[in-house]
Amino acid sequence: MAKTKRIITILLRLLALGACISATVVMITSHDSADVLNMKFSAKYTNTPTFKYYVIAEAIAAGYSLIVLFLSSKSLCWRLIVISDVVMAMLLTSSISAALAIAQVGKKGNTHAGWLPVCDQVPKFCDHVTGALVSVPRIRCSSYSAEQPIVADKPQNDHSLTGTAYDFERATTSLTGQYLLNSKKVTIVRHGLSSWNEEGRIQGSSNSSVLTEAGVKQAERCRQALANMHFDQCFASPISRAKTTAEVLWQGREEPLVFLDSLKEAHLFFLEGMKNVDARVIYPKEYVTWREDPANFYVNGVYPTRRLWATAREAWREILLTPGEHFLVVTHKSILRALICTALGLPPERFRAIDVNNGGISTFSFNKRGEAMLQSLNMTAHMYSDHVYLS
Repeated sequence: MAKTKRIITILLRLLALGACISATVVMITSHDSADVLNMKFSAKYTNTPTFKYYVIAEAIAAGYSLIVLFLSSKSLCWRLIVISDVVMAMLLTSSISAALAIAQVGKKGNTHAGWLPVCDQVPKFCDHVTGALVSVPRIRCSSYSAEQPIVADKPQNDHSLTGTAYDFERATTSLTGQYLLNSKKVTIVRHGLSSWNEEGRIQGSSNSSVLTEAGVKQAERCRQALANMHFDQCFASPISRAKTTAEVLWQGREEPLVFLDSLKEAHLFFLEGMKNVDARVIYPKEYVTWREDPANFYVNGVYPTRRLWATAREAWREILLTPGEHFLVVTHKSILRALICTALGLPPERFRAIDVNNGGISTFSFNKRGEAMLQSLNMTAHMYSDHVYLS
């Protein structure tokens, strides 16, 4: 892919170089003469400073295009090349606009100023000038403008995220379907211990399970562990146990919390609130399927786990398309599993392949394509010590 883009870039540069040289040659060689009132009149580009400016601008662009051909697209000065392309396009646009204005006067004249058209006397000169100003420069401008996305929109290798060893391009599938403004990092925290965690109940999307005293302390430990990290925004589930955890974590931060419905826990219908031991007895088929084959758990006309995958993708888009570089996410175990699996391209059948403890911290890096790299999973050192994460 990179090689193909490089070849296309070279071809476009060559096209731009050829167009600039052609425009310069056509303009310089444009001349004609005529007898006006028994006086010999000679028309050439040097008669007007505007056409001189046009020739100089085209010559500069030709020299620039030639130099850039020998620069590597991976050179550290690629940003300068992009800026120079823009400057060059502006220079050429201004020269073309000025020259077109003079050419229009030469062709049509100006009745208000009393200027007569001259192209009837020197048609050969006017035809050459028109060709230089319209046809060739248009090809050249198209070459520059078509080339820009290849240089400017190509995401940088996220070397700072991978120890300068490699880029994780195409390691996973883009979660956004479009380029991001910058690479991003997302830190995800599971809520602290809840009352239904303690009681062994199925929580689902119920708001009745609240953060316990131990859960609040876990949230405080998370806040201390992440104290040295800068976050642009915190996204959280609006369900009580995650909401309270986020509020504890976000104390002292300036930006307001953002609560997303897409970060809510899976809705488990009639199983919610039941103790696991009771659910196994009362709804043995549903409970066993939920525990052993969650992807095919079917209840009330829906597949909760499969729906969770769609919800997770929605959450990723909302988070990643938000301006900023580093986000904190506070949510629940099942949706957290779905977030991790969708980021890594894993299907709902792998739902139980990942586990995250209360207060566990996981981190992802995303390149500009919206492709993910899992950097850490379920970090819990801060739960048993005063460990502080630096990045």
